[in-house]
Amino acid sequence: MRSGARDIVGNKEELHPYYSNFTIQKEDYSPITEHILIYTCLREENLSMSSTHSSKPKIHSAKKGGLQNTVLGTRNLMMVAAIAVIGSIIVTPIQYLSIAAATSLKGAFLLAAIMGLWVIPYLLPAAIIKKPGATIISSFIIGVIISLTTPVGFAGIPGSMFGAIIALPLVITLYKNWSWPVFLACALWFSGLFGSLTPMAYKIDMSIPTIALLVALSMCSGAVGFLICMGIEKAARRTGIVE
Repeated sequence: MRSGARDIVGNKEELHPYYSNFTIQKEDYSPITEHILIYTCLREENLSMSSTHSSKPKIHSAKKGGLQNTVLGTRNLMMVAAIAVIGSIIVTPIQYLSIAAATSLKGAFLLAAIMGLWVIPYLLPAAIIKKPGATIISSFIIGVIISLTTPVGFAGIPGSMFGAIIALPLVITLYKNWSWPVFLACALWFSGLFGSLTPMAYKIDMSIPTIALLVALSMCSGAVGFLICMGIEKAARRTGIVE
């Protein structure tokens, strides 16, 4: 019999402290009775211990991460959509201006001078949200709005999606560097590329020096757009709009 399972008090034998109310006369003991009592004692003790352990509340902590830490998180997605709508307000009039102005050399230089306005709506989502995919989603939303509000129609969607190429320097860093030098590289890369494509896109004959001057002007304007984006991003964080 297990030590501590019973104690002899007088002519009575009391069971384990859990079951001190179960007593029988010593002379009534038999091997069968003893085994039944031991079994009952051990069984009830195990059940009591199991109940004690199961009564402890289980605390399940929410796993950090998931969609909430990506651009698809509710807050981030709403912010991207809001930035895209604001960006479309900038892009829509520029789209009309581009159609009207891109018929001459002077018009091409005018477009190069305002290239920074193209930089703002495509760079700002990445600068504020700082999540992979922010520029792609924003570009798509801008494209949808352009397709509904400008003469380009649904061609505005792929055209706007092409603007997501501004994030190439971020892709090169595997989205691990969100510093202002990388954002500046985004702005310069984007404005320089589109500045160089202007003659071909609008079928304007230019000499190589003229194209170089056009690209330089586009990149200078793109740098101004970068500064505006950084100013907006800083103001948004200072006011608590974004973390």
